[in-house]
Amino acid sequence: MKDLAGAAGMSAGNFYRYFSSKDAIIEAMVAHDLTEVDGAMRVVLGAGDPRETLLAALAERIDDAACRSDGAIWAEIEAAAIRRPAVRQSLERLEATIARSITRVFARMSGLPEAEAHSRFQAHAQLLIVIVKGATVQLGRGHEDAADHAELRRLVLRTVGQLLDDVATTARKTTE
Repeated sequence: MKDLAGAAGMSAGNFYRYFSSKDAIIEAMVAHDLTEVDGAMRVVLGAGDPRETLLAALAERIDDAACRSDGAIWAEIEAAAIRRPAVRQSLERLEATIARSITRVFARMSGLPEAEAHSRFQAHAQLLIVIVKGATVQLGRGHEDAADHAELRRLVLRTVGQLLDDVATTARKTTE
């Protein structure tokens, strides 16, 4: 609890005024992130160019997380998930929901039915989560200089762009 409170810049006592346990705090964070992801994915799915809109949303997520130090909090949650089944279940639920949303975007990008896009591109969605989560944790540590941050951000977004291009290319090859 102390580590999570420290990552949030609060004392553990402040957390317990509002939440009964560490699991309850994490569950609230997961619910909050699910709401944010749902809103972002609605924008992406409604966009004229879902690929570019998704890239922009991910860039914003990486940048915002670095500024707010979300990376440190999520690193603590990842560590807690290894030891605590309830935390692991919450995190798995969050990631599964995000992966489903991403495969919906992939379906829109590729013109494939959602079920087929989910089946074919689930691993792509999971990799996207790993990349963004890793960047969030790495950039959220706050000790990189601006040049390092900019270069890593550029590489992350280029890699994500290549992953999205792979989805589109693979879908085109099988529909031709």
